[in-house]
Amino acid sequence: MENAPGLRVTPLALRIGFLLCIAALLIAIPPLSAAPPLPPNDTPPSVFLTADPAALYADGVSTATINASVWDGFGWISFGLLVKFSTDYGAINASAYLVDGTATAIFTAGTVPGVATITAEAMVDEWLLTNTTTVTLMPNELDTGTGAYPSIPGTHRGLIKPSHRLVCRRISLYPSAGTGGHIESVTFSNATTGAVIVHYSWSGYQGDYPAIVFPEDLILEQDKEYRYELVTGSYPQMIQQQQYTTLDGSSINCTEFVDVNGKVHHAGIPAFRLGLE
Repeated sequence: MENAPGLRVTPLALRIGFLLCIAALLIAIPPLSAAPPLPPNDTPPSVFLTADPAALYADGVSTATINASVWDGFGWISFGLLVKFSTDYGAINASAYLVDGTATAIFTAGTVPGVATITAEAMVDEWLLTNTTTVTLMPNELDTGTGAYPSIPGTHRGLIKPSHRLVCRRISLYPSAGTGGHIESVTFSNATTGAVIVHYSWSGYQGDYPAIVFPEDLILEQDKEYRYELVTGSYPQMIQQQQYTTLDGSSINCTEFVDVNGKVHHAGIPAFRLGLE
């Protein structure tokens, strides 16, 4: 083989160059989507449907990926077939075409807990194929659960870390039985900078008086710490702990509770719910 003056190409160099070219081509080829496992023999034409994840918080924004594959009785259909999607709750893309054996739609949660049933359908020859899957919508709330009595109103300060993304429109107190216990004001701040995110005040004994309804959505991110200040009126149910894990797995750390008599406590969390409803 002729080479440029002073350049000698050995057979080993040629082989290495060839292998590098093949490797570059393989890297450039996008991977195909993984097909579902083959169904049992004699399985009639069918739609196979999955949801990932199969449970979401009912916050109006969380999403799940819905994948549909279509078996025509002999093999998986790879490209071009239209699959239609629908749901009885929440929202989903109306349709998608099969690409590499999979049609993908995005399901968006609604705001009320429950179970959404998602349907996929496709036409194969004269057959209308359908199947369903479900996505469980969990309550979008941070809930301490009930507390106890006796209690005393005052100002509660501490740190709160949601176990999941929270979209909040209200905060409500668990009042002690036979009392008008309520939250007089609520403040959430950045735990690092101290900058106030929201501050809302109680509107009085009307309607759902133990609650404060926010004029706009408050979003608290998963695993991010926030400072809180809750001012309560007589009489809230109380959780006599400094550190506490809520029913949804969020954490609350009471740093200070100053009761209406001016006495300072380092354990005392009012029982409350924070969420959409």
